[in-house]
Amino acid sequence: MARLGPLRAVLAACIIIAAGGGVRATAGARQDPATDAKYEPAFAAAQKAYGEHRYADALAGFQALLTLARDDHSTFWEGRALFGLGLAQRWLGRPAEARATLLQALAIQEDLKNSNSVGLVHMQLAFLAESTGAREEAVSNFKAASTAFDTAGNRENQLDADYDELRDRDSAMTEEQANATYQTLRDRAHALGQGSEAFEGRILHSWGDLLFNMGDYDAAIAKLTEAVPLTKSDPSESGTIYNSLGRVFRVHGQYAAALQCQLQALAILEQSNNAHDVIQSLNAVAVAYQFVGNDAQARTYYERALAAAEKSGSQSFITFMRANYGSYLVDSGAVARGRELIAQTISDTPPYQLSRRYLQLADADRHLGRNADALREADESITTCPDGERTQCIFARIERANTELALGDDHAALVDQQAALQLIEESQAKLASQDFLKQGFDRSWQPSYTLAVELELRAGKIKDALETAERGRSRALLDLLASRDLGQAAPAPVSTLTLRGTPTSAVRSNAVAQSATFDGLSSMAARLHSTLLLYWVGEDKIYEWVLTPDGKLTNASVKISLDKLSSLIHATTAFADETAAGGSPTTRTRGQQSISLVMKPQAAWRELYDLLIQPVAASLPSTAGARLTIVPHGPLINVPFAALKDAQGRYLIERYALHSLTAGAMLDYTQHTASNPRAGSMLLVADPAEPPKIPGEPPLPRLPGAEAEVRAIASLLPAARATVLDAADATEPRVVKAAAQQTVLHFATHAIVRDGDPLSSFLALGRTADTSVTGRLTAEKIYHLKLDANLVVLSACRSGEGVPNGDGIAALARAFFYAGTSSLIVSLWDIADEPTNRLLPAFYKEWLKGADKARALRAAQLQLLGDLRAGRVKVSTAIGEITVPEDPAFWAGFVLLGEPE
Repeated sequence: MARLGPLRAVLAACIIIAAGGGVRATAGARQDPATDAKYEPAFAAAQKAYGEHRYADALAGFQALLTLARDDHSTFWEGRALFGLGLAQRWLGRPAEARATLLQALAIQEDLKNSNSVGLVHMQLAFLAESTGAREEAVSNFKAASTAFDTAGNRENQLDADYDELRDRDSAMTEEQANATYQTLRDRAHALGQGSEAFEGRILHSWGDLLFNMGDYDAAIAKLTEAVPLTKSDPSESGTIYNSLGRVFRVHGQYAAALQCQLQALAILEQSNNAHDVIQSLNAVAVAYQFVGNDAQARTYYERALAAAEKSGSQSFITFMRANYGSYLVDSGAVARGRELIAQTISDTPPYQLSRRYLQLADADRHLGRNADALREADESITTCPDGERTQCIFARIERANTELALGDDHAALVDQQAALQLIEESQAKLASQDFLKQGFDRSWQPSYTLAVELELRAGKIKDALETAERGRSRALLDLLASRDLGQAAPAPVSTLTLRGTPTSAVRSNAVAQSATFDGLSSMAARLHSTLLLYWVGEDKIYEWVLTPDGKLTNASVKISLDKLSSLIHATTAFADETAAGGSPTTRTRGQQSISLVMKPQAAWRELYDLLIQPVAASLPSTAGARLTIVPHGPLINVPFAALKDAQGRYLIERYALHSLTAGAMLDYTQHTASNPRAGSMLLVADPAEPPKIPGEPPLPRLPGAEAEVRAIASLLPAARATVLDAADATEPRVVKAAAQQTVLHFATHAIVRDGDPLSSFLALGRTADTSVTGRLTAEKIYHLKLDANLVVLSACRSGEGVPNGDGIAALARAFFYAGTSSLIVSLWDIADEPTNRLLPAFYKEWLKGADKARALRAAQLQLLGDLRAGRVKVSTAIGEITVPEDPAFWAGFVLLGEPE
């Protein structure tokens, strides 16, 4: 892929012309100063047009200057006019004419023995060669420029030429060679002394871009981040570094962070008066808005970029933006108009961009039903895909698979889709070792896994489809769990660039874990004596598998739109109406619920049962109380399966003991070593007296039911085994200190979920007189705990909820698994202080008697369900004592994650 440097340098040449001198050197000593006054007006007019990107006017002005110089036989001014004329021709999309003109300028400068000017012309010939894909010619000209600058004693321009030559050949290097060569260049730039910082930053920028193309994202982030402060004096360079960082975020699926980078880049570049960089940045912002789903803003920025390109008069700019705007139109439904724009650009597209153009054409033609043309164009896209452009090659494969599918060739489509997944897996193995970046990557490629699952099921490859689904789920979490014992320090986080929407710090995840195979899943089912019920959710279909302990596999699929499914899930979410009516869903707290608002339509529970259970019901165990291991996906992570209701009115919990996993391979990292965890010690935390304050929101209320809850649990244990920290004792320092020695941790407090910044989600604990104690046990702090807990119970609102991602697990739960727990009980929605204080003591009573966790939770939920049905649960409210109704809101929200034993 051609990087930004060459085009920026071409624009730097316009400054050389416009100023009559050089950025680092003049255009050569003047031979006839007495005639300057004669030529200066014509030169000034031409250079002004060029500086304002009016290339047609600049062309005419330099042509007039050339005629005048030749009439007067002024060799100096003839060379100068030819130089400007060649650059104007270049930007007007006339590369052959530009090359011939610059060669004439070169001959004059060589005759005049102006070594510095010879170097400058060679540089422009090199940039021109780059723009047409003639890399060898470009390298040759850069070398010649370096020699000329060396003769002139111009060390700065010589370094510039060597730097640009390196960028044209660095893709052929190994990473070790590239690192050594770029380090040498950086040392040379640093040795130039004060004023060379921006050039040093340029070198770091190109170095980072190369490492990005090589797939070494950690090193790329480090170089790009280091380059930012060095280039503050050069808006063009500084802005494009943020564009490069945005590309890093985008390839990891962190589209919101990418958008912040691109907007920051644009704000900087608009100060630089550099047309190319501004156009490219406008385009990058448009792409970022498209990825985050903001179609209106995407259109605005595409149209701004296209208008700026057309105003510039540069054919290369116009070609670039017409193609990209055309592709946007295709995605927006204006397929015919979009295709027309893309097709106009093919003849002017440089070789390194042809793969993308053919991909855009193929996509348009497929949408128009011109599948034969689309297949030919997809073939061209794959053939012309540049080395190092793995993402582009993935999209090309996927496009050809979609076209083959449209042509009815399922086998060919599956071959291409599997090739695409192989490239995705290779990319996944090279991701940056920052966990939040890996999470975005999981999410971004899920449609590709969906297509592979569909094609494999069509081919009757049920096991392969199941394994593909496992490959596509929770890979970031598995990598994280596999990384926790490596003991390596975290790299400097990208968030040091103070971008909104990025975590406050980075959690290191540098392992590459393996997904579960069919054999591995079968072994797990046998070990757990459990039937596995696994799901994959596509845009318009739910895929379901049942794997029994004896290794029998069956499957089903149900058509339903993702929007409809999400609507059904929302209709079953306790307190959803209350949240919609007022409070922020990220700060809803235990104990704030109004019982009158929680009743949800039972029809939604029935519909979900018919979608999720009924299609595979015949393959599920017939024994009451049998264990069912659920592996949900996508929006299903927020479904409490216990409350799904069959046609006879029975809840699923009345048939099975349930627990959930985010992926089959998760249990490879959660098995606990304790031989008898029931004999271990417990830390019970409840109702802190000085909970943290949340700016702009009411104080967090006290939780008397939580205190009663932990006292009831403590009464089940010998006093020596139960540590109760409540009220004034439930301070953050005391809880953290006590947690490390416990087998069970129980938190009956407020949980605050921050979807925009998951690491700042927290459990509310008590503050102290020490102002550094915040009372917030954040997910970030939990990641740094060293636990040996068999079980953690988060008896708090929505402690297991969050924005669904590829991991299928929310911030707090994820952090506790990383810290070392084997199992978690979390809530999927808001919980009432009562009757929650009945449910969890009943769970512990059953567990301490010997039931496994899944059956103990089932017994507690059934007991509370029976009490609700009998009208035995009453609570005091502001309007008096009321009988709590039978509703899943009061018993089904708690789920068991991880090990069921």
